[in-house]
Amino acid sequence: MYCEVAEEEQAKQIANYCWTEIREVIDNDVDMRDPQFLRMIHCLRFIREAFRARINCLEDFRGDLATFIKKIMRKDNQNILLQKIAVEAVGVLPDEDIDLAITRAINLPNYKDEASSLLARLEEKWLGLDR
Repeated sequence: MYCEVAEEEQAKQIANYCWTEIREVIDNDVDMRDPQFLRMIHCLRFIREAFRARINCLEDFRGDLATFIKKIMRKDNQNILLQKIAVEAVGVLPDEDIDLAITRAINLPNYKDEASSLLARLEEKWLGLDR
């Protein structure tokens, strides 16, 4: 992926653009039928994939991203698709937020299988077995 090899400043610009798209949904409480909501989903997935090895490119908004992801994982959130994507993105959060996000994911109704799968992938990553 381009962001894995791009100059740091260019990669940061792309990351910040993605965050701008996500913020649009947060700030305006966009309905999931709105095309902006789908752009937010794509941007969250892109951040997860493109910047997992370049976390430093997310520093401008990483704390806000953690807050957003933890908010998605509240029990009163009925959007299971968004919760799934948020769980998959916890790997780019600060370490102290990963634990809380995973704990919330495990406690979501009907979500234990996905959370267990995520925990297994994270364990493989931390042990260096994900190559």
